[in-house]
Amino acid sequence: MSLETMTGKSAESRTGLWRTKSPRRVLKNGEQPFPVSFVFPSGRQLLSHIMHCAGLNRFNRTAFPEWSSHCVVSAIARYATPVPFNETLKYRIETDAFLVYEQWGWPIPASAMKQLKERAGNKVFILDMVDSAHFQPEGKSDTEGFKSFFRFTSLSKLLGLPGGGVGITGERYIPFSPQTESEHLLAALERQGMIDDHPHGYLKNILMEHVAAVPANLWTWLKENDLWGAIEDERNARHQNLKAVLDTQLAGSWPAWMKKAVNEGAGPGIAPLFRRSSDETLKKMKETLLKDAMIETEIYHFNWTGNPLEPSYEKCLAFPVHGMVEDIKNILRCVEG
Repeated sequence: MSLETMTGKSAESRTGLWRTKSPRRVLKNGEQPFPVSFVFPSGRQLLSHIMHCAGLNRFNRTAFPEWSSHCVVSAIARYATPVPFNETLKYRIETDAFLVYEQWGWPIPASAMKQLKERAGNKVFILDMVDSAHFQPEGKSDTEGFKSFFRFTSLSKLLGLPGGGVGITGERYIPFSPQTESEHLLAALERQGMIDDHPHGYLKNILMEHVAAVPANLWTWLKENDLWGAIEDERNARHQNLKAVLDTQLAGSWPAWMKKAVNEGAGPGIAPLFRRSSDETLKKMKETLLKDAMIETEIYHFNWTGNPLEPSYEKCLAFPVHGMVEDIKNILRCVEG
């Protein structure tokens, strides 16, 4: 029996590696929406703004993780000079800032964070939590031991919203100031219905990277929904899916820190599967999951130590476990078989 038959999925209900639909968590009477003044158009614009707020410029080197996406490297390069972590370690290059990524939402192990504090305590420290559903306003203890500490998340990555980035420095939200010209441009494009109709989402990506204005549909969602409640719902859904993976042999190669993170309620949205498998096996499983279960996966590199100072990147199959993934036990059972 195919996974399509078992899960009831149709060709129109393909599940992506990240969420593609916004959840509903309607505000109750008396509840106040999260202020839009603290929401950036996107996580990538917010990262560039953080670089600016930290006073970094072209003379300042910023260490960043290998295999980072192009948008992350570009966001850093708007102000500072990006240098891969591996290069800084191999050649003992001094940097003025550290960008650390909780890859796919997997939290940095406590032992690694201790090393980072020892290494980067007097530097600008930026924690990239764009995929982390355990992102919360609290977290003062995390900031202790650092000269300056920023952390941020992406609402599009977490919740499938049409953009949005939220950042915190110390105990304060980072405010966003829209540009009048950008607001006029975005409003004109929205009136003409050009954004969603543009092929392959090219125009939407350009807007998220360059236009300093919040989309109208994001404004509407934030006004009607409980942001932190929606994030907690997503974390819980991911956690349930991850526990299902943990109960299978597919998690047999996971190191202890990953299993500990799941047991403590972390909220990554992607699980790395088939560690140490051949390229042929990874490709075959990717094709099978797409054909039979309509699940999109990718062959990516994952840092199995979780420690950016002692990385160990190996290929794996990036498998979605976010809140849009349903009936995961049946899917996993067939993947194992």
